[in-house]
Amino acid sequence: MTLITPITAPQSASFSPKQFQARIIHGVCGALAENPRPPCLLRSPTGSGKTFMLTKILENVSKTSESAVAVVCAVCQSGGANRGHA
Repeated sequence: MTLITPITAPQSASFSPKQFQARIIHGVCGALAENPRPPCLLRSPTGSGKTFMLTKILENVSKTSESAVAVVCAVCQSGGANRGHA
């Protein structure tokens, strides 16, 4: 028997999601509760809290599901974003 350890977001104790983040977290968690699970893409600007939202999503999903969720993190900036930071 495999025991799955729940994921806990380290920020949980000190941060609360902003309203737009809470809506995204709720929506992605709802989508991941479907069977079969659809692919989910979290795309938003730098500094919007994607990593925070992802940890909250994983925390919530791990509490309600014993199956694994595959996470792929890809970073891509547009040419315009790179020009100012070269």
